[in-house]
Amino acid sequence: MARFLPAFNPEAENHIGETITDEAGQLAYLKTFRLSAAQTRRGHLLSQLAATDWDLDATATALGTDRDGLVQRLDRAGFGHLLRPDIIDARPTRARKLRNLASKAGPTK
Repeated sequence: MARFLPAFNPEAENHIGETITDEAGQLAYLKTFRLSAAQTRRGHLLSQLAATDWDLDATATALGTDRDGLVQRLDRAGFGHLLRPDIIDARPTRARKLRNLASKAGPTK
């Protein structure tokens, strides 16, 4: 028995599944499941994290965002529980601090 995963390409239809082959290598069983767009996006996030050995900064760079953007994406995708609470909590705090600094600096020309 072998299981397979797609490339998790958000632009394409994606399937996961399993196959069973006999002793001669002939296909005896094949079952696939089509992933929804949301499942594909979630799989893409996890595959990108796995490719960078769960390095949030490297994953963010690979996805064209920053660490806070990645943490927000993970949280919205339902993976917030996979991150340490201090990482999740730091995101809104950091955004608030940046807004406060910007408002103290006054308007820019």
